[in-house]
Formats: sequence, structure tokens, C-alpha cells
Amino acid sequence: AIGARKLRVEQGQMLASTVFSILAATVPRLDDSALAHLSFQMLTQRVGESSVWKAIFETVEGRSHIDKNEAVRLLNNLRQARILGHRHDQALAHLAQQLVRPSQANESPLDSERLVQALASLTRLQSHVEPEALQLVLHKLLDQWLDIQAQLGTDFEKTPASQLLSLFVSFTSMRGYTHHNMRPMLVGASRWLEKRLRPTTTPGDDPLPLEEAFIMVWALQELTPTGLKDYTSLTQVALARLRVSSDLENFSPLRLKQLSEVLLSARHALGKEDTDLEDRTADSLAKHLVDGKCPLDVLIRTMAVWNQAGSKFWNNHTNLAEAIMHRATNFAEDSEKVSMAELASLLETLTKSCFAASERYQAQRGTLLKAVLSRTDSNNNLLARSISLLESGEIPVLPGYYPPGSEEAEADDGAESEVHPEKGETAADRRSGPPLPAGELVLELGKLCREKATNGEIAGVAQLLLSNIDQLKPEQARAALEVVLASSRHVRQIDAVPSLSEVLERLGDMVAMQAATLPPLVLIDLLNKFAELRQPHFFFFERALAVLLTQHSTQGMTAGQVLPILEAFVTTRLNLPQLSQLVLKLRTSTELDRMPTMQLIQFLGVTTSLDALERPQQDVQELVTRILAETSDNKALPVEGIATILSSVYLSGVTLPDSDLRRLLSWLARDYGAEYLNEAETAGFRLFFLAQMAKTDRFASDCLSRMLVDVQRFVRALMQHESATANVPSSKLGRDFKNEVMNTCLAHKAPCQVVSLGPAGTLDLQIGSTGYFLHGPETFFGPSVARTSLRMTPQEQRRCWLLQRLLSDAGTRKRVQDFYPEAKEWPRIKEFRHISWLTWHWADDAERRSLLGLAPTTTTPVRTTAG
Repeated sequence: AIGARKLRVEQGQMLASTVFSILAATVPRLDDSALAHLSFQMLTQRVGESSVWKAIFETVEGRSHIDKNEAVRLLNNLRQARILGHRHDQALAHLAQQLVRPSQANESPLDSERLVQALASLTRLQSHVEPEALQLVLHKLLDQWLDIQAQLGTDFEKTPASQLLSLFVSFTSMRGYTHHNMRPMLVGASRWLEKRLRPTTTPGDDPLPLEEAFIMVWALQELTPTGLKDYTSLTQVALARLRVSSDLENFSPLRLKQLSEVLLSARHALGKEDTDLEDRTADSLAKHLVDGKCPLDVLIRTMAVWNQAGSKFWNNHTNLAEAIMHRATNFAEDSEKVSMAELASLLETLTKSCFAASERYQAQRGTLLKAVLSRTDSNNNLLARSISLLESGEIPVLPGYYPPGSEEAEADDGAESEVHPEKGETAADRRSGPPLPAGELVLELGKLCREKATNGEIAGVAQLLLSNIDQLKPEQARAALEVVLASSRHVRQIDAVPSLSEVLERLGDMVAMQAATLPPLVLIDLLNKFAELRQPHFFFFERALAVLLTQHSTQGMTAGQVLPILEAFVTTRLNLPQLSQLVLKLRTSTELDRMPTMQLIQFLGVTTSLDALERPQQDVQELVTRILAETSDNKALPVEGIATILSSVYLSGVTLPDSDLRRLLSWLARDYGAEYLNEAETAGFRLFFLAQMAKTDRFASDCLSRMLVDVQRFVRALMQHESATANVPSSKLGRDFKNEVMNTCLAHKAPCQVVSLGPAGTLDLQIGSTGYFLHGPETFFGPSVARTSLRMTPQEQRRCWLLQRLLSDAGTRKRVQDFYPEAKEWPRIKEFRHISWLTWHWADDAERRSLLGLAPTTTTPVRTTAG
């Protein structure tokens, strides 16, 4: 088929189409091994036939069991299919789950090499697989690999070097990945590597090429927060080997960029520069630039590294500076291969960094400017500021550079590279930095988001910003974060643009590190902007809360400042133990006396949503009493206030006195009908009414029957109103978990169904006379991936309690039927069980059957019972 298509004649095209059609139809019948082989051949032959790839993706996704070893091959092949223009995230996610499912009989387990191959593929799927699911798979596979290595010996003494190298380099692409054994693993690897770099290497040890050893050093530096500071002995040995080796001259531009990062980190670790290696690195880089072998992105990233060394580096390496200007001019002239956005990123790096202070830049900027202006896209806003700086030759105030003859330059003479290893910074680093290097990129990104540009356009500028983001100074990072947060709310689905999410994460990390220096109002504003985007940036929230608690203890904060903080944590489903300190400070009688009515309602709402009240019955009752004391028949509460109060009563499980309940419901019946309420208010009121009728105390459960006729009529109308059911939080991981449970039931032919209870919501699963609540990650406070530390939200706790009462108690059923006659059709369930997505994930096949109480055989498909 490939040969026929290359003939470029009509008959050849027809033959190729016929063959590919037959092949696509055959794909579902291939076994796992043949499917992996086919996808590999399609890749190596660069065959992008859509019909065949589609058949492969659909076949993979449709198979409930794929041999784990073949799943590793398929995962790698399907991941690389992106280069042919094909992407299918569901198939990749399915393959990832196949790697950690319980093993079947006669299925070969993944060996050490296969585990490394799987981890290498998985670390490159951050934009394809949901983060929580990906983290779980990585954890389990890495644990398996470490267990195998532990059986072989300590400090990886019998682990093949190729496995360590592949594993560590793979994890450098997983920014922010944490594992409880990561630190011991890095330390053990550093000892392993140092042993093989020393001249006294024990006979029999694996020979390790110097370039591979250097890559390992680079990976260790990338994976360790303190860089090479914790590996000073290894750093000294590695640099000593590099000095006496001629391999450095053969390093590729990417390797030289990585070596630059190692040398800069070594400055801080060892407290001194390695001038010999820095000179040889600069010379090799210059040679690649002159030969035209250095890609644009590598050049930009390498310059960003050495800009951290100050202007002294560029003044000492004029050959490299001249080569950079020569290559930059070539890039500017090549408008066909170098896009405007790529050129903008290069010019940003040239004109707004220490490089702008070099003699070579000033001498050759005219030539570069001429090349830039000759382009048809030179009038774009992204280029305007850089062109202006090229024209003027202006040198902004930069770290490590001061005008000749100035007091700062004289004071800086000889001290520019003074290193403070204990702080990991140079004297130049401690001076005020340059104007925002990525300023125009931040503004352009904000503009694209506000104008609702395509995801591709937003991602392009976000990637450019990420390449420059480490140059930002603290105050610049804060300004950039505020711009991106404010504009990102115009993006329909932020998670669909991974690079935008990463910009928010990186900027959030940078601002979190300086949280102690920011005013409380700024921190509160940033918390609420993250919450508005539903972005639970745990590190930022944790650091901000610690600073705000200190502020509250020393200087005090008003309720108007504290309540938005609590609201942000409610919205993002983060519940840190320290929040109780804020709640206790507002819970005092003095603070409550100062709050106006709507603030009291807000305080009631956030504290019950966070499950933060120590004495719910007493505290909720006191707050409701305070609120109602500010009202009268002619001064009723607005509907949103009543909705918050009743929702809080429902979440806390508190029983209000008839007198309080009568006032609230009378206002609703008098002033509002079902047609005036939005869906959220309607769903909330219905849950409250059902919970009242489901109470175990008979007097409390009959309260609605004691209300005025108008109130009962309102309740009955609202219960039977054609409106949305209760809104239960949902996530992709939670939905996949529930689908997997259902598929397990079907595989064992269990009589199962999803039970819809109308206004009460849905019971996740019924098997026989047993009901099951399937709890996804969205039903717990975050973040957590440990089964023992899960804390269920009040919303989920009350949902489970309510559905159990409705489906198992005859008295509750009878009371509900008076207001909602369809309740008589609901099934009767005797027993209820709870299964979390984590418990299910870590269970093997036998344990899963036990969780569901499944017998070996039964019948019936999934169906939905109307209610």
C-alpha cells in the first residue's frame, strides 16, 4: 500500500485505499501483540492513514484487558502517533490504567526494564491524562521498580545504568512530581554515580560514558530543589572528569545548554566558578552557532541560563556574544522558517537581559535591526518594544551591569560573582532586577484570553512566556500572575490549554515564595482569583494562609477580610487544619456582634461547607437566632440569604425550632414561587425539605406538616416542579471510576442499576438489595492521594445519609410521598456500602469482587430507574 501510494497515479491511490480499508477492518481481530507490532510499523513507516489509526485507538480503548507488557509497547507507540497528527487521550488513559490493574492468571509481570519504559512514556502524558490519575499510576509503577532494585542491593549497585539514566531524565519533565521515596532515590543514585566516576571504580562495575554520567548529574540537579548543593562531592568529581576529557567539544547544543545549567548550579554548590569549563563551553556553543547547528529554542534557553551570571560572563566571552548576534540576524532574516512569535522571544532575551550590555550587542544591533525591519510582520505589537530598544541601544538597569564609572560599578568591581552558597545567590542577584522581560508576552497572553482566541493561539504565547518565566523578579511575577488570573476567566476550559495551566502554576509558585512580603489584601485577592478559576493551587493557598494567620495574630483582620479567605477554600475544596484558627477568631461573641446580617449568613455558609464548627447544633442555632433577630415580617431576608441558611442547616444536620423555620418558609411562600428561583436555589430547598422529612426524631420529621397551608402548598409545588436534580460535583476521574465499577458488574453479569430519586439525586449503584456510594476525588477535601487521609465533604456526607433514609426507612418514605407521590416507586434497599476511587484503584480483582459482593455468575444489564 505504501509503495502503491508513492507511485502517485490513480490506480496506485485506489490500491492503497483498498488495502488500508481492509487493514482497518482487520484491526479489531488482532491480538495485543499484533496490535502493538502494527502500530510500531505504522510509526516507523510514517503512515498516517486516519482509518487505520482510528481503528487502533478504538480497539485499544474497547479492550477491558490488555497484556501489560504489550500495553507498554502500545503506550509508547500511540503516544508518538502525535507526530503523524493523531491523538486519542482516552486510549492513552486506558492504557495507563491497564498497567496498574490487578494481574490475571498466567500474565507475566512487568520486569524492571519494562517498568522504566512505561514510566518514560507516562511522564510525557501530562497533557493527555488527568493529573490525579497519572500521579496514581506513576506512584504504583515507581514503587514496583524500587522494590525490584531493593531486592538487587543498596544504592542501585546492580541496576543497569541505562535504566537509571532513562528514569531520571524522564522525571525531569514532571515538574512538581512528588514521591515519598524520591529523596532517598536521588541520594542513592548520587552515590552510585560518584562511585563510577572516581578513578578507583571497582572492576566489574558498569562502564559509564562521560556524557551519560554528565546527563545524570544534570538530572539530579533538576530533580533536587536545592540543585547540586546536596551533592558537592559528586559535583567536584564530575567536573574534574570533564576538565580532562575531550568529549565536551563533541557535545550537542542541547548538551551544552544542560552543561551550562550544571556549571551555574555548581557555582552555588562549590562557592567558586570553574573558568576552564565555562570557557570551553562558551567556545563550543559559539562553534555550533557559527555552523548554524544551534536551534532557536536551545539558544534562547542557553542565554537565559548565562544571563543569571551577569554581564561579566558576556564581556569575558566575546566570541560567543558575536556568534549569538550573527545567528540572531540569520533567524530574523529567515521569515519562512522563523515565526514572528519565535523571533519575539529571541529579541526579548537579547534586548532585556545582561546580554544587552555586551560590546558585541551594541556593535551589531544595527545589522540585527535591519534584518528585523525587513520582515513583513515587523509592525506586530509583540516586536514593537524590542525594535525600539534595538534602535535606541538603551541598556536597562540589569543585575550584574552598571554604567562604567558609576559608584555601583566601582563597588561591583571584583565582587560581581561573589557567591553565598548558603543562600544560593550572587551579590548581583540581590540587587533590583530588570524591567519585566516577558512583559509584552504577559499582556499579549491576557489579550488573547480576553478576546477568546483559539486554544492553539493561547498555548503558543503561553509557551513563549514559560521559556522566559524564570527571569521574572518577585514583583514582576506578582504583576504577571494578576494579569493572567484576571484574563484566564474568559477561557472556557483552562485545563484544555495545559501551557496556560502551567503558567498559572509557575507564577503561583513564584508568588507563594514571597507571600510573607505581600500585603494581606493582595493575598486575599489572589486567593479569590484562583478560586474563581477553580484552580486549587495548594502550595500558594498553604503559604498565603500561613502569612494571613500571622497577620491576624499580630495586627488583626476584619470579618470582611477573613470571610473571602474562607470562601476561596470552600470553592477550591481545600480544607487545611489551620483554617480552624480563623474560624475560632470570628466565632467569638465580640466578632459576631460586629457583623451585619449578610456577613453572619456568609459566615454560617462557609463554616458549614468546611465542616469547621466544633459544636454544630449550638453554633448554627446561635447564628440563625442572631440573623433572624435583625429581621421582621416587613423586613424579610432576600432569597439568596434564605437559601444559604437552609443549605447550612442541611449540611450541618441541625434541627431548627418550628418558630425559626416557620418565619423562613413563610417568607419563601409569600414572596417567591418556584418560577422565581434559579436551579441551584430550587435544588437546595428540595434537599432541605427531604432532609427534614428524613430526620430520625419523629417530632422534627413532622415539622412540615405543622406549617401553614400556604407553606405546605409551596413545598409540594417545589418538590414536584420540573427542575434540575441536586447538583453533585463531578470529575473525569470520578466518572471513569464509576464506569469501571459498572463494567466490572457487567463482566460478572451482576443485576445492577443506577437509581434516580428525582429531587434527591441519584444512588450510584444498586446490586440486589444493596446500595453502593461510589466516591470520586471530587467528594473529598483535597489534596490527597492516601486512602487513610481522605476527608469527605459535608455535601457528600449528607447525600449519603439522606439517600439511605429515603431508601430504607418506611416512615420517611411515607412522609415524602405526601409531597412527592413518585417516591412510592423508589426501590427498598436494606444495606449500603461505600467505595472510594482510591480503595478501588489499589484493589486486585478478587478484592473488587468482594467490595461489590459479587458472586461468580448472575444476570441483567445496567438500567436507570425513573423516580
